[in-house]
Amino acid sequence: MSIKELLKKNTLVNSALWYTIGSFVLKGVNFLTVPVFTELLTTTEMGKVTVYSTWNAIAVILVGLGIEGTVGVAKANLKEKEYPEYLSSSLILATFSFVVMFILINIFKKQLLVLTGLEAGLLFLLLTQSFFSFVTSFVLSTYTFARKYKAYLGVSFLSTILNIVLSISIILSMDSNRYLGRIFGWAIATIAIGFVLYIKVILEGKTYINLKYWKFCLPVALPLIVHNLSHLLLNQSDILMLEEFTTESIVGVYGILYTIGSIINIIQVAVNGAWVPWYYEALKKGDKEDLRKKSSIYIILFTLLTVMFTLGVPEVIKLFASEEYWPGIPLVFIIIMGYYFVYLYTFPANFQFYSKNTKFIAMGTITAAIVNIIFNYFLIQYFGMYGAAIATLIAYIVLFFMHFCIVKFKLKHQDYPFIYNIYGISAVALAWGISYVFLNAFIVRWSIIIILLVISVKVGIKEIKKIS
Repeated sequence: MSIKELLKKNTLVNSALWYTIGSFVLKGVNFLTVPVFTELLTTTEMGKVTVYSTWNAIAVILVGLGIEGTVGVAKANLKEKEYPEYLSSSLILATFSFVVMFILINIFKKQLLVLTGLEAGLLFLLLTQSFFSFVTSFVLSTYTFARKYKAYLGVSFLSTILNIVLSISIILSMDSNRYLGRIFGWAIATIAIGFVLYIKVILEGKTYINLKYWKFCLPVALPLIVHNLSHLLLNQSDILMLEEFTTESIVGVYGILYTIGSIINIIQVAVNGAWVPWYYEALKKGDKEDLRKKSSIYIILFTLLTVMFTLGVPEVIKLFASEEYWPGIPLVFIIIMGYYFVYLYTFPANFQFYSKNTKFIAMGTITAAIVNIIFNYFLIQYFGMYGAAIATLIAYIVLFFMHFCIVKFKLKHQDYPFIYNIYGISAVALAWGISYVFLNAFIVRWSIIIILLVISVKVGIKEIKKIS
């Protein structure tokens, strides 16, 4: 049986492949355009864009009310006729949130300008962009659970092309403050696509204010605001605190290196998008043996991928970033290790979403966020951007173990033997050590990558045949 036939037969692997492509196009846009924007903008300007991006991420969570996280639960629990109605009614609920936030920004504009450091015009642009960014993510989530990977990929591709073309065009037309060109291009693309998707969902569902759906939505969604904000603090507090204790230039360098390190997270998010619909179905069927077997295969293959990326990332940085960023290569090893713990955390987190225990999700994530802020405060002052990366790694370790303990001991569930976590963590840590020691030995690292790649392909094909 050929690889093409295997992929066609196995819907889980096939959808995972397409979601990975789509996520690289959509969420990997910053990475894919790094060489262009690092040439067009200074490190200080990149720092300003990074700070704007951080505040945008916060606004997306607040304006969206955590509603995106209810899509899978609604798909699993509502009748087929009710589902599109629920989606349109949920968007109307988010629209009310947008209007309320718009009013609040007008009332507290002076305080918010001081807090964010943004100009008044950018503040309102940020809110509008964040709303339509939520809409896009919301619709992409519906495509994920419907396994409409072609629609997912189409929206991702269009979003990326508009983002890049508009940003570069506006930047090139400006003589000063060129960072605004990057922000305007990104915002226009997001608003345009989000608006079209918004109209599409409303017309399909034709349901506006429905208290039944809102009562279903809010108990699941609202705890996710706390969870998502806490998660954002894990991802972004390092940026904000680096800005406070260092310079915008350092923030710019750190932001670029983090973007490159997050490639592994982009892949993980994409594969998880394919994994979750299957995972929910497996839990519903109660097939524990199949669930354990596929979870074990999943963790082995992703660990191999993380190890290979760790070994090869120095060349990725040299290829996509200018020489002024190269001294920060060892920083990326810390970033990748942190993201591996994020990957491990998705197993207990997925189960908590399925079981509607979003309160527990928020509890674990809040704890990790507090740990992150405390360690960032002390470590950044002594070690600069390396301190920020170490603090975030520590927080991600806490994140994983908190959620693992909640699911294991409170909810009495476990997807695979815990020893797999030990093996995986040890393998990635070993790759980190090898990459650091042989940082300038290209042949050594890439020889190991080739060997692991051959092993991964053989194991992958063998296991896909078993589960097909």
